[in-house]
Amino acid sequence: MPKVSRRQRALRSLRRGIRAALISENIRRLFDDEDVSAPDVEDDLVMDYIEAYWTIDRSRYLNKRDPLPRAPDMFEFWLYRLDESRFKEDFRVTRLQFMQVVELIECFTMNPTYFRHLYGVS
Repeated sequence: MPKVSRRQRALRSLRRGIRAALISENIRRLFDDEDVSAPDVEDDLVMDYIEAYWTIDRSRYLNKRDPLPRAPDMFEFWLYRLDESRFKEDFRVTRLQFMQVVELIECFTMNPTYFRHLYGVS
C-alpha cells in the first residue's frame, strides 16, 4: 500500500472539514425561520478552510525546500581529461571524430547555407 504524504493527509482533512461545515450550514439554513441571515462565524470558518486548502494545493511541498547545489560541470573532464579508450567507450566515437561533429554543428549554426550548398539542397 502506498504511503500517504503529510500534504495529502492535510488536504484530505481540509476537504472533510469543508464538507462538514457546508453540510452543517445547509442544515442550519434549512431549519432557520429567518429568510435572510447575517454572515456568522461559521461562514468565516468555511472560507478559512477553503483558503488553507488552496494554499496547500498550490504548493508542491508543505515545507520550504532548500535548493541543492548543482553538480560540477563534467564537460571539461569528458573532453580533455578522459583517456581515449574510455572516451570512445562512452561516446562511441574517437575524440577527433567528436570534435569534427562539434565543428560541423558550429559551422551550421553560424552559416546554415553552407550545408545546403555542400549537399546540393536548395
